[in-house]
Amino acid sequence: IEERVYQDIIKDNDEKAQVYFIYEVQGFGRMMVTCELTLIIAYIEAMLGGMADVVDANHEDLTAVEERLAVRIGTALEKLLADMWQPVVDMNYTLSKVETEPQFLAVATASEACFSVKFEIKLSDDFRGFMNLHYPRKFLEPILDLLRTSSSDEVDNVDAVWDAALQKSLEQVPLTVRL
Repeated sequence: IEERVYQDIIKDNDEKAQVYFIYEVQGFGRMMVTCELTLIIAYIEAMLGGMADVVDANHEDLTAVEERLAVRIGTALEKLLADMWQPVVDMNYTLSKVETEPQFLAVATASEACFSVKFEIKLSDDFRGFMNLHYPRKFLEPILDLLRTSSSDEVDNVDAVWDAALQKSLEQVPLTVRL
């Protein structure tokens, strides 16, 4: 997890074309998932029976068909995002927008702190891409309050060596996700 300013997140995505999935969560606000455009197009190609390994690197926008299929991908992500947070708090994600242009996303104010998580997705030996989750601080505030109150009742008895070993092990675990 990396803390970054929202405007830096948008600027950093200028180097590679992105698809922006904007979600509304009642009681929390908006959050954003970004995926490299080439990754989304390769996934759509695979959905349509292609090999998902030939992608035009100069592709900068979605066709009408690709956009409708990207909405289906975004809708499928709703449940995955909700399931990810379910052990902590129940959330109901609703896809509100799929965009390739970041100017009018309005997920957070330009100077607002966001917490970002980056995932590398490997489709083949030769093709990889990145997906990022971006949570504005105000989105996470109710969850942080909940975690603070639930952890204050517990005794601080943490084995730092075991904790570091667990963290390192988890970072090295390969994960295959199939949608």
